[in-house]
Amino acid sequence: MAALQETTKSLLGRNPWVTASKLCARKRPHLFPVRDRLVLKLLELTPDYARNWAVFAGILRDSNIAARLDEVIAEAIDRGAHLDDPGLRLRHLDVILWMHAAKAVR
Repeated sequence: MAALQETTKSLLGRNPWVTASKLCARKRPHLFPVRDRLVLKLLELTPDYARNWAVFAGILRDSNIAARLDEVIAEAIDRGAHLDDPGLRLRHLDVILWMHAAKAVR
């Protein structure tokens, strides 16, 4: 996945890091979080896929976090949210982290 991101990033012009992350996340949603600057700042990370994946994998392995994430996903669906795939925990975690980080900078 790190090689996929680096290759994709090398082919892009403007803001290649975030765009490459978005493309990789779309291609492999179970393996690649989008990770923009807000999420990285929140988690105190740098744009290094291997290190980031270790952090995200650790978060998702926590049974309390996984259970709460499933509850939030179910609540969103109950409220009428149209999720492409409710089973994409990594994608939903990324969105929740981004929303929290974006709210914090306001």
